[in-house]
Amino acid sequence: MGIVIAIERILTSATAPWCGWMMLAMLICMVLAEVCQPGVVKSAPAAILAPAERTYKESPNNFLGQFFSAVYQIGLAAMAIYVIIPSNVPFLMGKWLILCGIVLAVLLVKMLLNVLLDYAFEFSKHFASPYEQYSSVATTVCMLLYPSLLLLFRLGSTVAATWVIGVIVTAFVLLVSFRLMRTYLISFPSMIFILLYIATMEIIPVAATITIASQIID
Repeated sequence: MGIVIAIERILTSATAPWCGWMMLAMLICMVLAEVCQPGVVKSAPAAILAPAERTYKESPNNFLGQFFSAVYQIGLAAMAIYVIIPSNVPFLMGKWLILCGIVLAVLLVKMLLNVLLDYAFEFSKHFASPYEQYSSVATTVCMLLYPSLLLLFRLGSTVAATWVIGVIVTAFVLLVSFRLMRTYLISFPSMIFILLYIATMEIIPVAATITIASQIID
């Protein structure tokens, strides 16, 4: 009983008590992802700099590891969006779950579009598809986002949250750009393709998700 009370005091945020418990649940998901698929979290930062020599079909894949990793990333993304949108209404778990659904829907659309791109350009014959290329980037950024959210919950400042998460999102886009250019940049047309890909598959979905979320939260 004493352990439970101690955990509750650590996790209780200035925003809402349930946020801390959800952050604990997502931390457990991250640990389970690493247990089910060793290296999916621990090796993510190093994988950003690693050459993409294997194709998608040869890449190791574990359903449970990928599932827990996806839950961890979606939950953190939804929580970050919730934190940066100003609102006079107290944080509600139901709205956070709706945001999780929106983030999941956006990811599914992006995955479908990547499948179509792979079908058109046959990326997987030589390298993992662009969507698979930055999975390690998403995991690494979430490792930075997690402690940042815990700190922002304590501060309870929307302005600080906007700046901190804005820096993290910028780092994500830059790392994705680096990873894609490291793999696919072979000519000027390929650079144009990469820039168009980042704009249409990263920047626009993020902006659309925040816009939809702000309407729901307000």
